Amino acid sequence: MHALQLTKFGNPGDSVSLASRQTPEPDPGQLLIDVHASPIHPSDIHLIRGFYGLRPQLPMDLGADGVGTVVRPDQLQIGG
Repeated sequence: MHALQLTKFGNPGDSVSLASRQTPEPDPGQLLIDVHASPIHPSDIHLIRGFYGLRPQLPMDLGADGVGTVVRPDQLQIGG
């Protein structure tokens, strides 16, 4: 698994790198999703440059939106 990682605030070309990650094991009630695409929004650029309303602890993985496929449908419970 890979993730874009913000290592410092500033120019996106100097601040973001591709990092390898272990595939997480979902906890009960969670799903594992194979992300096919994740857009970069203007708010992401503001965060990377340090202009957003908050400055999270670094390093941090980027991305809040995405499109993907549920990998472990056995974890899915619909309804109560």
